[in-house]
Amino acid sequence: MSPVFGAKTDDKRIEGLLDNYVRPGGEHYPELQLYLVAGYFSATLEAQGATGCWIRGFDRDIAKKELNVSEHETVGLLLAAGFEKV
Repeated sequence: MSPVFGAKTDDKRIEGLLDNYVRPGGEHYPELQLYLVAGYFSATLEAQGATGCWIRGFDRDIAKKELNVSEHETVGLLLAAGFEKV
């Protein structure tokens, strides 16, 4: 028997993932776009000599209050960035 490479996939499951993550209008599509933009922003920071760090596990409600974000908006991620003192 010859080896099988890759994984067996369930086409319906894969299509569901595409609908939620990749296709516009999907439930997680805005988050994916946000992370893509944040990745480019982080790369631009490094090209300019700055550094940055994504902050995970923050409380979105507290962040909204501290950043004075309206009730119709949300905080998708936090990124601390700056130049190092030399």
